[in-house]
Amino acid sequence: MMPRRQRSMKKPYDYLIPLCCAVLVLALSLVFSLQALTRDSLDYTLPFVRYGGTFRYPDLRIGNFRLSFYWIMMILGTAGMSILLTAGRKDSGIGALKTVITGILLAVFGFIGAKLLYILENFRSVLKNGPDLAGVSFFGTVFFMPAAIPLIALMLRIPRKGFTDFCTPAGLLMLSFIRLGCFMRGCCQGIAVWYGNRPWIVPVQLFECALDLGLLAVLMLPGVKARFRGVLYCLFMGGYGLIRFGLEFLRDTDKTHFGFSNGQLFSTAAVLISAVILFLYFRKQAASGAEKV
Repeated sequence: MMPRRQRSMKKPYDYLIPLCCAVLVLALSLVFSLQALTRDSLDYTLPFVRYGGTFRYPDLRIGNFRLSFYWIMMILGTAGMSILLTAGRKDSGIGALKTVITGILLAVFGFIGAKLLYILENFRSVLKNGPDLAGVSFFGTVFFMPAAIPLIALMLRIPRKGFTDFCTPAGLLMLSFIRLGCFMRGCCQGIAVWYGNRPWIVPVQLFECALDLGLLAVLMLPGVKARFRGVLYCLFMGGYGLIRFGLEFLRDTDKTHFGFSNGQLFSTAAVLISAVILFLYFRKQAASGAEKV
């Protein structure tokens, strides 16, 4: 069994895993982009590349069995959250079973939040056609989870102190998995850019996946965890808002709000909320530090 001191020395390098994954996702986006920019649309050398450098196979097919890669990524993301939570449970004092259940509940409540915001955004369409599992809005998850995480703590009888910080990296991991699923399904795609007679659909889903993983690496840094203890979720929310605001310019979405999309409005709200809370938090810390002196 590894001595405690050696185990603690390895923990600061946990951030390298999501960082390496981010690099791999960027490499994957480069593969698809090179196919689109260097080969004719009907002459791609890689069988899994289709028009504009997008993914050819949205479903996994085994005989008569079919399952969307989007839902496969949802399942893998849920498993990844449980693994990440389990890996950090010793520092939190939460039992192994409760960490696994926490990962599952995070996925369930995250989906509920994303679905609720989607319904609000598309109320008339949903009212006309009825609700279904298709269609989510990620910012519904971002805004809903600060209420859902304390509820999960209450359901599992887990102390609330530090629990939101504990769950934050796992939630960001899930978002990165879902964006990878979006690329495979062909939704939330980027704008079309023409290079001569060759179309290139900007793989904005992969760009976001990579940036989400990069942000996850930042959140896993020991110094960041210590500096933002109690408000780590705010750092995530602000960082994700900045990522989405920039990438929305590359997404094929309606820019009907003075040239901005719904996603950019939500991004702005996320950044502003995060900035206000962090400002108040650090001002309070500075005041308490001055009183001690």
